Amino acid sequence: MAWSGGSFTRTDGTRTGSTVWAQAKAAAVKIISADHDTHDQDLATGINQCINKDGSNTVTGNLDLGSKKLTSLAAGSGAGDSVRYEQTALLAVQNVFTKRQEWAKGGDIASASPLVIDTDGNMFDVTGTTGFSAMTVAAGTWFILQFDGALTMTHGAGTLDLPWGANITTATGGMALCVATAANVVRVVSYITATTAQQHTLLGLVIGTDVQADLDVPSQAEAEAGTATNERVWTAQRVGQAIAALETAVSQANQAAIEAETNENTYIPPDLLKHNPGVAKGWVVFQVDGTVDANLNVSSVDDDGTGDFGVNWGTDFSGNDYVCVGTAEEATDFRCVHVSTKTGATAEIEVKNAANSLSDPDKTHVIAYGDQS
Repeated sequence: MAWSGGSFTRTDGTRTGSTVWAQAKAAAVKIISADHDTHDQDLATGINQCINKDGSNTVTGNLDLGSKKLTSLAAGSGAGDSVRYEQTALLAVQNVFTKRQEWAKGGDIASASPLVIDTDGNMFDVTGTTGFSAMTVAAGTWFILQFDGALTMTHGAGTLDLPWGANITTATGGMALCVATAANVVRVVSYITATTAQQHTLLGLVIGTDVQADLDVPSQAEAEAGTATNERVWTAQRVGQAIAALETAVSQANQAAIEAETNENTYIPPDLLKHNPGVAKGWVVFQVDGTVDANLNVSSVDDDGTGDFGVNWGTDFSGNDYVCVGTAEEATDFRCVHVSTKTGATAEIEVKNAANSLSDPDKTHVIAYGDQS
């Protein structure tokens, strides 16, 4: 009979119990080998179903310890090992994640008040539009809700704590990160919207009044024509196209326009800047014998006698009506420089002393302004 219901009973195939052989004697049964084989095999079957203390056989079912405990248990050190009491105490103090943690996607939750958080995951889609001010959830649970439509979560301190203590009207795609700080007490750590427009609506902001409207990029035609008058986002490409258009549209000013200071959309290149009325067209520093030390637009200086010089321009002035002035460089005496006569090609310069007599200074400086040929 061996094991039955957790109890072992001896048998020789005919008699059972703790007095199998006494029963056989009382029945005048002689020693029969078949009875002994049955009885011994029954014992072997019972022993084979026991746990060997050296670990040489394997448990084939769950063990019911009858509210007893295992003592002197070795500490678990790998997957599948048992855990000692002190190891479970450490788990309550610290849990270090060494690999990626994955949150399971649970089934959809129909909106209701209170909203009941299921236990089949940590991420849920909330369907429907029924608002709520409380949730039913176990303490310590972290979870994410994604809303499929518009509903109102009503703030309630100590029940449903919302950011800034304000109600939240959800929109499609909005998501809330939540934690149950106690049973059925939920704090919404964060709520994000699916679009910028939803965010503006949630915060009660008006585009163009409280929030600047989204800026767009001008078209190439607008950039080249300079017609993008409202606020825009200028990319490097559009800036380059605008500059290229300006370079094509703006022409070079000519000499006449520069001299007349005409108000026009042109530019002055460096080689024509000299034609501006405010720029000197010629200047020179020369010695008493006419030797030129430095100059602009002076071909030569004539020494026509004591205190008498002729300045010859490289490029002629357009007429005689140009400004020409000079100064004398003299260490020991006063000198006065004046222009005696001038043409478009030459300016005659006289230098006189305090007695009004022609006199040679150490050096003479002459500068002229006006239009050139």
